[in-house]
This record gives sequence, C-alpha cells and structure tokens, in this order.
Amino acid sequence: MFNMVKAASERQEELGTRMYFLDHLRSFIIILVLVYHGALAYMVRGPQWYYVVDTQNSFLFNVIVTISDVFVMPTLFFLAGFFGVRSLLRTGQVAFWRSKVVRIVIPYFMGILFLAPAVNYIYFLSRFDTPPAYLDYWWNIFFGLARQHAHLWFLGVLTVFFLGLSLILRFYKPLECIESQPALPSGKFIAGFGLATSMAFFGAKQFVADFTWIMLPNLLMFQPTRCTFYVFYFALGVYAYRKRWFTSCGYMPNVKFWLPMAVLLGGIYARYRMVFWSKREVTVVMLGNDLLYGFFCLAAVLGLIALFHQRMNYTTNLLRKLAGNSYAIYFIHQPVLMLSILAIREYPLPVGIKYVLACFFALVICYLISELVLSRLKPFRVDKKAG
Repeated sequence: MFNMVKAASERQEELGTRMYFLDHLRSFIIILVLVYHGALAYMVRGPQWYYVVDTQNSFLFNVIVTISDVFVMPTLFFLAGFFGVRSLLRTGQVAFWRSKVVRIVIPYFMGILFLAPAVNYIYFLSRFDTPPAYLDYWWNIFFGLARQHAHLWFLGVLTVFFLGLSLILRFYKPLECIESQPALPSGKFIAGFGLATSMAFFGAKQFVADFTWIMLPNLLMFQPTRCTFYVFYFALGVYAYRKRWFTSCGYMPNVKFWLPMAVLLGGIYARYRMVFWSKREVTVVMLGNDLLYGFFCLAAVLGLIALFHQRMNYTTNLLRKLAGNSYAIYFIHQPVLMLSILAIREYPLPVGIKYVLACFFALVICYLISELVLSRLKPFRVDKKAG
C-alpha cells in the first residue's frame, strides 16, 4: 500500500512544478508573526504582562493585532498539515520522525529550557533598574512562578498534531490514498468548514475563556479555544493534499473573490469588536463575533493562497534564502525583537517610526543570524528536497 501511495505522490509531483507560492506564503506569515509581536508593545491599553511595553502607543496597533491574530497561526497550521502529510507519505514513518525529532522536538525542548527564559527575562530588563541576576532568575523565578514557552508553544502543539497524523495513518489506511484525479471542494464544503470552525470556537469558549493558556510544565503550552481552529486548519491542509489542491487541474481559490471577501470580513470583524467588546459576555454578541472570526479566517487563508499563487509562484535567490531561513527566523525572533523594541524605547521618535524600525532591525538581524550561523546547524539546515 505504501509503495502505491508513494508512486501516486510522485505522479502528482510530476504533474506540476514546485509550489513556490506556498514556500513564500510561509515566509510571509512568519514575518507577520514578527510584525504581530511587535505591535503588542505599542497597543493602547495593551497587555501589561508583555515583555516590553512602550509608553508611546496608537490604536492602529490594536487594529493590527486584532486582524492578524485571526488568521496567522491557522495559516501556518494549514501549511504544516499540507507539507506534513506529503512528507510522511513520501518518506515513511521512521524517516519522517527521524527528521522531526532533529528539526522540531530537540530545538523545542532546548528552546523552552534556554530561549524561553531569556525572552521572559526581558520583562525584568524593561521594568527594573536592577533586574535579578540571570542564573538566580533562571532557576528560582522562571522555573518557579514565571514558567512559559513564549512563541515556542507552536512547536510543541505541532509535534502533537504530527503525532496524531502519524498514528491515524498507521491505523487508518484509507487516509494514505491520494486522489487519482483532483477533487474540487463544493460551496457547501467551504461554507460548512467556516461554520464548523466558528461553532467549535464558540463551543470551546463556553468552558474556558478565550485568552486562557494551559501549561503542562516543560512539555506543552496551548490555548484551548484557539486549538479548535488549529486542528481544523491542520486537517484541512491534509485534506487539500489528498484531494490534490493547487495542482494544474486541482482546486485553486479565486483571488478575485476571496481577497476582497477577506478585506470585507476583516473590516466588519474589526468594527464589530470595537463596538461590541464591552458586551462580549452576551451570548448572541459572542456568537456573532465567532461567526465573523471563523469566516474571516477562512477568507483570509484562501485569499492569501490565491494571491501568492497569482503573484509569487516563482523564486529568486533572495526569496529562496528567505524561505530556507524562515523556520530559524521564527525560532529566534522573539528575543531579538523585544531587545530591539527596548533599545529604541527611550528615543523621542513617532510611535510608527519606532515600530517600523524595531521590526525591520529584528528581521534583518534574525535573517543574518540564521543565514550565517543557524543554517549550519542540522535542525535549521535547509532541506533542498523539501517542498
């Protein structure tokens, strides 16, 4: 069976060219993660627990956070499902997990032991003239009361999703089958997916607050409500690969429909949040918010796929390097970005200029660190055969 699946997968690859647009979409989303994390520092009445908070702020950054918070991580999980199932079917369980242990599991545990504490220590650097000694903080404070995984939570949740996918493929053989001919999703399927994600999100919030994080110390950190979306979009990525979306005869979202729809729904959602945020505990208000959230997320993911297919389905040396370094940039961006924000916090510059400078410097520094240092390490080395 596996040889048949592998052969079908290889035939699929022969039918079309490399999907450069998905590589570039992943790079773009990771840059948006950096932009999102930067905007949190400049929000009006932003989270006071955040690592660095600037006294200068603008409501524009509240809008940036509100909009990007919806679709950024679901897009990453969709791409992870699409590329993950392809890799698993092409290489087999043993080779797949050998790669994931080196590339994700080991960096994840090293990161939550050493990188996450460094990120959280910036909170003390930004607020106290005399912060605690780092080793004392690392042992007695971080692993005591301040334990968290920072942005590395994504790698832990992704590992769990890959494990689930691996087990399903191991015991449910029909999932290995790739359509011999591309299958196009119906309008009912698309609408049903948007409705299902919205109602799952709404249902989860009946039991736990939206911004609640659950931590299994040094193992896993996640938001239960948001994981409803992540599960759906990871599964949609797997489904898209099996149904041969994005191939020459396969399904490709219509950019003229989905991109304007994403802009429209994003604007309505942001306005709805502003008007009804104070009444968010009312059930009907929450339901309206969650329906807008779910359908905006779907439109944004499909709109971005369509846009990048139309405009970015090619490569250059710079784009190839950015795609190859995107994982390492994600891995290290948080401490670099927070230190950049902290370094320019006291300068009397317009808040928009400070934000742009902090994000730009952080992106450049992360890229250089990745290209010159991390790309030489096995977990972050670019796989030339990867999709």
